[in-house]
Amino acid sequence: MELACARCKQICKKLEADDQPKHYLFCHLRPDQVINIVDAVTRDCQGKFLHIIDTAHSDGHQFAVMLKAIDPALNTEFEQCIVFISQACYDADGYTDMWIRYGIPSDCCHSLAVVSELTLLIEHILSKLFEADKLAKEVS
Repeated sequence: MELACARCKQICKKLEADDQPKHYLFCHLRPDQVINIVDAVTRDCQGKFLHIIDTAHSDGHQFAVMLKAIDPALNTEFEQCIVFISQACYDADGYTDMWIRYGIPSDCCHSLAVVSELTLLIEHILSKLFEADKLAKEVS
């Protein structure tokens, strides 16, 4: 494992065909609710080194985000963008299964500030999803 990968808690899923992302299950949220929360939290968390360029929703409960990353050492944009994709669907037991995958250019991987900010964003998204799932349980 590269040193850059070790410092980012291995959250990166490089969008390769054989890559298996980590799945998260929600008992009380529908797939559309999960994707809407991911969208809202992502838009609210504009950071110092990551900025949203574009987002898109699909009919299949997918949400894609393209982020530009700022190199803190040079205060310039990295050439390539970070791509972030989330998908949610019902599993065989009726729970909502969600995964997140990333495309992170290797230049960005070497920036601890960019990797840390992306890690915080993902952790914040997951925190809000689990909080919403708990609240939905209390309401039902």
